[in-house]
Amino acid sequence: FFPRRSSIILAAPGPENKMFAEFKQAWKGIDKGLPVQKLTVNNPWLLQVRSQVVKDLVALLSSNDSTMFPRGDYRECADNTLIILGETPPRGIHFMKLGAIHQARWMASNLYATKMFIFSKPLMYNDVMVEKLMRMNKCVWHCSTLLLG
Repeated sequence: FFPRRSSIILAAPGPENKMFAEFKQAWKGIDKGLPVQKLTVNNPWLLQVRSQVVKDLVALLSSNDSTMFPRGDYRECADNTLIILGETPPRGIHFMKLGAIHQARWMASNLYATKMFIFSKPLMYNDVMVEKLMRMNKCVWHCSTLLLG
């Protein structure tokens, strides 16, 4: 008896990101009302386009068009981007419960990395970890500025 290949693939667990799993465990104990970590931006080009990006994101998030965001995690990503830029999203600052971590969902990795950076102080991450999270979030923000403008 040889099992079908599809049943083997479906039954095989995927690799789990240990940092994301630890963060998911810590999520329940984090005080979401604490001041959040924000990106420091020194790049002249990013500083120049920041205000336009904020305006664009606020306009997108304020839209009543239900097709603007195909899934809720896209809206959450836009909200989190405004928060790390030091702004308040139109619906206010609130954080969604962490979802599944799946290797095929790049958005989940983005959301986890953003929230890990936002709450890096209460989680007492070391300076190296905070710097890595800051770089990742700057990269995501930089890419979003290219998409918006």
